[in-house]
Amino acid sequence: LLADGDDDLPAWVMARRERAREGAAGVTAYATDSRHTVAVAALAGQLVAADLRAGTARLVDVPGPVVDPRVDPTGHRVTWVRDRALWIAELDDETSARPLVEEPAPDVSWGVAEFIAAEEMDRYRGHWWAPDGTALLVARVDEGPVPRWWIADPARPEQAPTEVAYPAAGTTDADVSAWIVHLDGSRTEVAWDRRAWPYLAQAGWDDHGPYVALHPRDQGAIEVRAVDPLTGATTTLWEDHDEAWVERLPGTPARLADGRLVVGADRDGARRLVVDGTPVTPTDLHVRAVAHVGDEAIVVTANPVDDATVLDVWRWEATAPDHGQPGGEALGGTIGGADEPVGNGGGPALPGRLARLTRRPGQAPREDEGGRAGGVHGAAAGGDIVVLRRSCLERWGATVTVHRLDDELTEVATIASYAAQPARLPEVSIRHVGSRRLATALVLPEGAGPDQRLPVLLDPYGGPHAQRVVRAQAAYGTSQWFADQGYAVVVVDGRGTPGRGSDWERGVRFDLAVPVLEDQLDALAALAEEEPRLDLSRVAIRGWSFGGYLAALAVLRRPDAVHAAIAGAPVTEWRL
Repeated sequence: LLADGDDDLPAWVMARRERAREGAAGVTAYATDSRHTVAVAALAGQLVAADLRAGTARLVDVPGPVVDPRVDPTGHRVTWVRDRALWIAELDDETSARPLVEEPAPDVSWGVAEFIAAEEMDRYRGHWWAPDGTALLVARVDEGPVPRWWIADPARPEQAPTEVAYPAAGTTDADVSAWIVHLDGSRTEVAWDRRAWPYLAQAGWDDHGPYVALHPRDQGAIEVRAVDPLTGATTTLWEDHDEAWVERLPGTPARLADGRLVVGADRDGARRLVVDGTPVTPTDLHVRAVAHVGDEAIVVTANPVDDATVLDVWRWEATAPDHGQPGGEALGGTIGGADEPVGNGGGPALPGRLARLTRRPGQAPREDEGGRAGGVHGAAAGGDIVVLRRSCLERWGATVTVHRLDDELTEVATIASYAAQPARLPEVSIRHVGSRRLATALVLPEGAGPDQRLPVLLDPYGGPHAQRVVRAQAAYGTSQWFADQGYAVVVVDGRGTPGRGSDWERGVRFDLAVPVLEDQLDALAALAEEEPRLDLSRVAIRGWSFGGYLAALAVLRRPDAVHAAIAGAPVTEWRL
């Protein structure tokens, strides 16, 4: 896999990998044409093209390092980013490689996401092909206004510090714009008020044309705008506001075949799927992401508002036969679907048909999944194919199955996993404790007796956008290792963590200290009432990133309750 080539990649490429959380070598991402006949990928800075019909792959000899290659929808051309310029080549003619759009300014890049988009808005790409392959929507990023920082590597004192353009809170961000770029290099700027809406949160180009999703600086609003590909003029398709902040639903915006816009919005206490301005999921279901938008159907992941430890896959259809029921009918199959109508928590009937594609408690489990249903699911879908990924507490790792969806969901294949199995599988107990029903996981040492007093190790993340308490065994591998050193390991998801509804996520607004620490200690106290083996006179805490900040916070503010801390990569100054 040409792994040795990574040493030659420039610093900005490695920084982009960090933003995308790419921790593995080899092929970490790929792109295909619209008919899925060609796939392209970057491998150690080189371009790889695969013929998906023949089952062959080859290196394409184009100038590199190659970053974020994208094959056009017709399968004839490929674009990639090199040295901050957007390049293009014919796949069958390597000598045709040329810069499509570039600038001599060292702070300007074309075709990639800037730091803020990648780190905070889950936008990792910066160019999108038109469906007919005749033009692209391309992001231009000017980091000239961004303050510079000089960061030294203490492990390599012989090296000069690295210059980093870092937009600390309250300072100037990168200047981001979008352009329609044609194959001859001519380009037209997409028009919007960038002073009022500086953040390009998401973008794309479908059969109805290009579109952009925009945020103001405080992220208290969002606008989705359609773009005229000839003039660059924009018109508003959707807007939303929130006095705290607007949370964009991953996988959106998108459009159905008839042009109806698909977005997410916080309504009545839950994040809901919204189609053409109307919520189509119930108020007791918290939608986490959109996995696929087809011609008339949408596949999402969601969990009950009162339990974020599980995650299921749901499918919404734009049209539904009249069954006289508010929200849908069953979709049967080997995985199982909704076996009763989906209501709206006592509210008005919902449009369309909503059905669960993953099994619910009470349905017969697969033989290889253990005795209990429930777990954490993900999905990818296209056409009549749905790929489901399931993790649970009964077995290590994930089971990935391929299904064909017609009137029923029929399993047609299982994707084998060659991942190593740990010698010691975690044994986890998940509970909801205290008056706030805090999701709490308890991991004990192997062979711990009922009368044994155990020192406690709190093992949280505790902050926005990430969970630690989930019904997936692999989430507790490290916790089990610590437990086997003689600790009772306690993992708590408190206010601010995702999945428990809009108000729960916003419970840390203007205060990232009191609620998060309070929930850790309240959960520990409630758990100790149920588990007398927990020795509250010996409590330590460890964490990474936000968890590292929380660990340091705990021993500084509550040394009476938490007696030792290990803070890994902690945030020590929120302005930075």
